[in-house]
Amino acid sequence: MIGCFCGGLWAAAGYPVTLLGRRRVLDPIAQAGLAVTDFSGLKKAVSAGHVQCSEDPSVLAGADLVIVAVKTSATAAMGQQIALHAPPYSPVFSFQNGMGNATLLQQMLPGRDVRAAMVPFNVVTPEMPAPLSKQMEGQESSPSGDQSPAVAQPVFHRASSGNIVIAAGPGHWGRRLSVPGLAVVESADISGVQWGKLLINLNNALNALSGVP
Repeated sequence: MIGCFCGGLWAAAGYPVTLLGRRRVLDPIAQAGLAVTDFSGLKKAVSAGHVQCSEDPSVLAGADLVIVAVKTSATAAMGQQIALHAPPYSPVFSFQNGMGNATLLQQMLPGRDVRAAMVPFNVVTPEMPAPLSKQMEGQESSPSGDQSPAVAQPVFHRASSGNIVIAAGPGHWGRRLSVPGLAVVESADISGVQWGKLLINLNNALNALSGVP
């Protein structure tokens, strides 16, 4: 979800973006593009032709930057694919929850610019309406008889606020990744930032149980 949301905003800003992932997530994007929205009223749509989608990790060979947004259980497998396919000069940023993902990637990718990051907001996919049929009621069928349903454009919605924080390093990546609707800043103490986020997450459960905001 995080990868699609951020990738959508970068694509909307004109950056070349390739999403690497599972077919069930990427097929609708490849066919209909995607939309990104948020709680503040942000609305941006990206057409299918402006974001590339692939299940083939060999697409990493053309990456100037790799953003890892998989679940923790898939970090090791992704590290292997990055080692096999991504250029050694391309930075790798972990946009993942938890404390150990970037460390694992650093161990698997020695000599590379691998950095931890903290993403403070959550992204959800609102329930989409049922796809509309290409053949409207009362219209004649096409010569081919094609009545396959149109694919609804997936929506990725940011439900909370905050700036993404990445570990400080070369390349001015915080500035380069900041686009309308998405702010990215750098920190010399990314571990402290991550632990702070973890404490907030733990408090969320206590707040929910106690009914105290």
